[in-house]
Amino acid sequence: MARIPPRSIERQACDLDCSIEADGGAMEWRAKVRNMSLTGARVEGPDVDECPDAFELRIVHETGAVERLSVRCIWRSPGAMGVRFEDAAPTHRRTTAAKAI
Repeated sequence: MARIPPRSIERQACDLDCSIEADGGAMEWRAKVRNMSLTGARVEGPDVDECPDAFELRIVHETGAVERLSVRCIWRSPGAMGVRFEDAAPTHRRTTAAKAI
């Protein structure tokens, strides 16, 4: 992957459960969203290295609301990856910001 320029949009720390779903839901990995911005997020988990470059991210918000977003991996390191939202920004930013930890 090409080197990504530094972010210009601030990310907020969070600790949200999520799942990574690929191949129409046939493949699934459990993970955590550790920070988020209007354009992307940091996702951590023991198996994220095995995930495809494009997938659906299913985020469980603190309210219990579940949100599904199409995302693309833009960087990876062992146990972590950065994703860019391919569709609309997550709803939590339009209503309430993710709680900082």
